[in-house]
Amino acid sequence: QIKVGKIYKEAQHDQTYYDKNEVKLRLSQEPEIIFTEDEKHQLDNLVSEHEKVYHSVNLGEVLIKEMIMCSMFTVPVSTSAAIRGYRIQVERITRIANSLKCFTNLQKVDQVAVLKENADLLVSLHGAIFFDEKKKGMDQLLSSMGIDDMGIIKQMFKPLIQTYAMNHIDYKTFNSIQDPANKVTEERNIFLQGKVADVIMDNITTILVTYIILFSSDFCFLEDRKSVERNQHFYLRILERFIYSGSGPSGHYRACSRMAHTLQAVTCVREMADIKKSRAINYNATAQCCSTTTTR
Repeated sequence: QIKVGKIYKEAQHDQTYYDKNEVKLRLSQEPEIIFTEDEKHQLDNLVSEHEKVYHSVNLGEVLIKEMIMCSMFTVPVSTSAAIRGYRIQVERITRIANSLKCFTNLQKVDQVAVLKENADLLVSLHGAIFFDEKKKGMDQLLSSMGIDDMGIIKQMFKPLIQTYAMNHIDYKTFNSIQDPANKVTEERNIFLQGKVADVIMDNITTILVTYIILFSSDFCFLEDRKSVERNQHFYLRILERFIYSGSGPSGHYRACSRMAHTLQAVTCVREMADIKKSRAINYNATAQCCSTTTTR
């Protein structure tokens, strides 16, 4: 029985090895995908427009100060600042969506539906990239700033930044809106964040994945589902060509693997958003939201 089991395992290993090499061989015989000059120009414009809109929403003096204190001295961000940070991200996502003609061409009810369902997913995506453990505090701050925020830093916080080192800002210290879930769930969330950050490593991929998630029709009640899915397919196609075009004929297998892992990252983002929904809201956050609503 032991001998038969050994032979069976060896046969399985041989079959797996054969399958992988067969896939590699077939992919190497695929024609090379070349990004045309028009496509490069289109992608450059897409990235430029995204960056302009994304950074048009400023963090403001209060949030910048709290982020610096959090980075330098591990001071937890206040609940009001964390809520402001979340709202800024939602505002950025909303502006980005409304800057896209393919979004504004959708029926109004469908625009509301995809934003309502997918905005939190996009906050989780950008959160995973922001809290990437490989990033230093200064990198985190600079990547999240608005156009006018640099002036605030130079005028008010330059001496402080020159005096003290800025350390990595972690998710636990920043998220004062929610109470942590159980240990296993929180460890799972950290694992998912790391997995997303390891896969989506460049700005272009981040932007394309942002649009792919924005136009996800999953769990949305839509009047014109085909138009939403057509938009998503458009950005999926750009992402696919972008990844494959940089691989060359011999790198198709690696490109295929990278594309698969990038799409898997979207699944990770959805699970992260589900974990976020399962957490209890911090009492201070509830009071802050009620206070803000009353003031309005």
